[in-house]
Amino acid sequence: MRIRLERSTAKYDTTTANLQLALSQASGFAVTGDTSTLHAGSYGAYAANAFYIQFVDKTYNPNVPSVKYHLEGIYNYAYNGSNLLIYVNYADTLSLQYHFTKTN
Repeated sequence: MRIRLERSTAKYDTTTANLQLALSQASGFAVTGDTSTLHAGSYGAYAANAFYIQFVDKTYNPNVPSVKYHLEGIYNYAYNGSNLLIYVNYADTLSLQYHFTKTN
């Protein structure tokens, strides 16, 4: 989910995409699902500690402008054994929030 402050109206708008996240200590991460508009399909490495999770997206190139978001960088996260929330806030203008439910 992307929550963004629309400067012209001073209101927040929300956009969502149905994504799947696969995490494996051996092979890294992969994002699949509805990657047609808001978020890019991607894969790469990840590492986590008790508070943060960092993704290194092999498909992300910071030198090439992209209209889609990538799971790239350091995020806060919370996991309760079934639900994984990954999020990052950029000041008061943009929040990216990922809500995943464990399926196996």
